[in-house]
Amino acid sequence: RAAAAPALRAARLARGAEVASLIKLAPEGQAFLHVELCEVCGYIKHYAKLSEHFKKRFGDKVVLMFNDFDILKEVSETGQCRGAAFEVMDVNSRKILWTKMGTGMLPTGKDVWMDELGDQVAKLRNIAE
Repeated sequence: RAAAAPALRAARLARGAEVASLIKLAPEGQAFLHVELCEVCGYIKHYAKLSEHFKKRFGDKVVLMFNDFDILKEVSETGQCRGAAFEVMDVNSRKILWTKMGTGMLPTGKDVWMDELGDQVAKLRNIAE
């Protein structure tokens, strides 16, 4: 079963077109980022820190959301957020930009990590600063 989990997640990501009508996409030059986060772990404070960092850097060009029902239904095996998760995903492309589950680290651990994440977002979505 564990070996099938990545394949199942990839299949769910690949069917993004089926769910796209439920999820608003960002126009060119802007980004909507979804954060799957473990609320029980207290990661909401890290979400707030990342959101504030991006607000200062990008203004209203980057919008963060977390644990959106429709997105979790699409990308999560259970349709719910996973324990210990802090996964940052570009909503338009469904590209995972940061994975705490993969790195073991939160992007808010260092300002340089948040800056690097911001650089990825700016490049991916053509955001002028």
